[in-house]
Amino acid sequence: MLSEIISAVIHDFLILFGIVNVIGNIPHISMITSDVPKSEKRRIFYFASMASLILVLAFAIGGNFILINVFDITFSSFKVAGGIIVFLVALRGVILGPSNAIGSIKDGDSYQKLFSIVFPFLVGPGTMVTTILIMQASGKLQTVMVVFLVYFFVILVLLLIPYIEKLFGRLIMMMISRILYIFIAAKAIKFIISGIKECF
Repeated sequence: MLSEIISAVIHDFLILFGIVNVIGNIPHISMITSDVPKSEKRRIFYFASMASLILVLAFAIGGNFILINVFDITFSSFKVAGGIIVFLVALRGVILGPSNAIGSIKDGDSYQKLFSIVFPFLVGPGTMVTTILIMQASGKLQTVMVVFLVYFFVILVLLLIPYIEKLFGRLIMMMISRILYIFIAAKAIKFIISGIKECF
């Protein structure tokens, strides 16, 4: 029983961590904060991670209520739509890699850098949709646990960016990013098939 729970948590963790894709976004985040002092950079990373965690949890917990009571959407329909969105995010990641208008962000102040890291790097449509799907499939307790684990590792990765860049280099990190996106695309297809079956 315990092994099944651990296996399920690891599975959900890998899916959500993959869609957040902080590893693949390291070159962009590093460039955005390249002119920021080390102490200020650390503060930006902490705030960005905490803000992202709170936003994702709020969306996961309140998303189901909004679906049913505001938009009158069944979860099976959302699973199909959500699977398509996650698939498109993953497909773009495989083909194009993480993209962003870096030039304008790089010249901004600390608050602009903070929000540009949160959106779209640490929280995006794929992240929010995936969290709701995990919530429906695995329950509230496991989802909260997974979200905390994901953003705990996110902050670790952000703080270790200089060492990760020296150890692996940009090319290997981009390769890892694309491999993760392939697995996420496969999971998205599974969401779509499952949703279609439930609809009929």
